Parts: sequence; structure tokens; C-alpha cells
Amino acid sequence: MRVLGRPLPSQLERFLRSWDGAELFQESVRLYGVENGFGSLLAANTTDRPAGLMPRDLVFGDTSAGELLVLDENERVVRLRGLDDDEGAPNVNATWDERWLSGTSLEAWIAATVTHDLPLYDSEGEFVLEAFEEDGLALVPNFALKLARKVLKKDPESAELHHALGVAERRNEHISEAAKAFSDAAALDPKNPWIWFDLGRSLLELDAWQPAAEALGNAAKNALGSPSQAARFYAWQAVAYKQQPSEPSRLAATEQALVLWPTLQADLQKAAAAAVMEDDRDAYEQLEPLLDAFVAVQSGKRLALLSEPTVPPPQQKPLPRPAPARKPPPAKRPPVAQKKKKQQVRPKPKR
Repeated sequence: MRVLGRPLPSQLERFLRSWDGAELFQESVRLYGVENGFGSLLAANTTDRPAGLMPRDLVFGDTSAGELLVLDENERVVRLRGLDDDEGAPNVNATWDERWLSGTSLEAWIAATVTHDLPLYDSEGEFVLEAFEEDGLALVPNFALKLARKVLKKDPESAELHHALGVAERRNEHISEAAKAFSDAAALDPKNPWIWFDLGRSLLELDAWQPAAEALGNAAKNALGSPSQAARFYAWQAVAYKQQPSEPSRLAATEQALVLWPTLQADLQKAAAAAVMEDDRDAYEQLEPLLDAFVAVQSGKRLALLSEPTVPPPQQKPLPRPAPARKPPPAKRPPVAQKKKKQQVRPKPKR
């Protein structure tokens, strides 16, 4: 405690008196000990403290996906994903791309983690293949939904668990139920832009244009630390306004997007052209509504703009769309002495 300069949270102190660190499920989750091979609680919060943390964040673990686990000032478990940092000298302005309210307490978070991961392993510690789709990355949709509902009971106030339920509901084509789960998650973690984004996308599928626009606007406002991401969220808000239709609101949203990312429209056109060249219909279908959002509509008729997209969609019949990606099985960790101090950036999940 003297080294940290503050007392340990009571729940973490109780854990450390019973277990001086732990590795769970083939090292997919690592909980630091005071100072041992599981990871150093002292070093992680002093000499090796990562950039981009809140002042009162207390690092207590990490995952094989490069995520960081911290207790916030209210002793809630927060999962950090994707450190936006530069190679070389530490960047004091670095931030984490995603900050998720994962658990209301350390005990509840551990219980939920064990409840989620335990059914995925057999008695010999190998993955239960029947729980996964053929690609080995995503859980079978119906299994994922049942598991998400079960895990949520372990910590009903976890925003991340409500969001996970929403993803599972959407994979089972229960769009109304998904929107409800995302809405519950947003109420618990209103500063997380990704929750608002997934809520907005679900509401778009339900043709609830105005609530979708509001949710996507909240996503953009909470992502202003990442201008490029906020610009994309404003573009999606323009998609919702165009469907109402509300031309002044659509125009305002696209202007906001271009202020944050001046070449966004041109970059979307280039990406669409690349999707056509690669016969990637899935990528094109993600880009098409964003491109169309920049085209003005007046009295129900589209105005021809100099910058209007002219990229035709791919013609070749596409392969079946893959299921949303799940975190791959945990990779074996290098020995502690070889482990890099810098957190690895986690690839963005598909949404």
C-alpha cells in the first residue's frame, strides 16, 4: 500500500489474501499477484503503469487479447481495449479505444467470467467444439444466447453483459430484444459510444428512425476523443435522418462528420470501389448506406451532386456472410521475462 500510495480496495485485498494472483482458462485471463509470475500488481500500477488510464484506475489483470482489467474509482471492473499509442517513446496523450463497464464488483465479475467460460471447456481443458461454429471463432447462436442470459444473472448491473446479450439476441434475429438489451446497457454505461452505436443500428433495422438518430448522435458525442470514429457515427446518424426524411438534420450530421474527417466521403467511395474489385459484397453493403447519406434529397427526389457516389455494387454472387467474430481461443503467453510491457492493440470487432 505504501508503494501504491493508497489503500487497496477491500475486495481486491480479500482476493489477494486467498490467491496471490491467478491464471484462468488457458491463460485467457490473468489476475496479478502482488509480485510474482502471474504479473505484478505493484509494477502495473507504478513503474510499468500503462498510458491512457484514469487517475484512480487500479490495474489488476489483463487478457490474452491485449485487454487491460482495472478497478475504477468506484471499485467497479472496467475492461480496456485497444491502446491508441505510438511506437517508441510513451505517449502521454494516449487513450484506450474502448472502455467497458464490465462488472459492478470484483467478486461479481469473477463469478460472471467463470460462468461464461466454464461451459466452453471439457474436463481436459480443451474447447468444447460443439459450442462453436465451423470457423471455430463464434459460438453457435442459440448456445450463445442461452449462455448470455445465464451469465447476466451473475451481475445484472454489468453494462458489458447486457451488451453481450444484445449481440446474442441480434445474432438470433431477435432485433427488438437486442435493442432492449442495448438500451439497458446504455443506461448503465452512458459514456460508452459503442453501446449507443449498436443500439442505433438495431433501431435502424426496426425502422425507428428518430430514436436511431438520437442513439447514433450519442455515440458520436461520446467518441469525440477519436475524431475518425465520431465522424463515422455522425455519418450513420445521417443515414437515420435520411430515412425520416429530415433534410436539414441529415445535412447537419454530414457536415459534423466532414468537420471531423474532411475526406470521409472520398475515402468511403475508395473503399466501396475496392469492395467491388474484390467482390466483397458484405463490405459494400456496410458502405452503401453511408455513401448514400451524403446525397441530398429534396421533395422526395435525389439531387445530383458532383460528389454523388457512382460505384456500382459487386455483381458476382457472394459467399454466405460469416457470423460475427468471437475472440479466438487464447494464445499461449510468452514467459514473463519476454513479455512486452506495452499492451497490444486489439483488432476492432465487427459491428
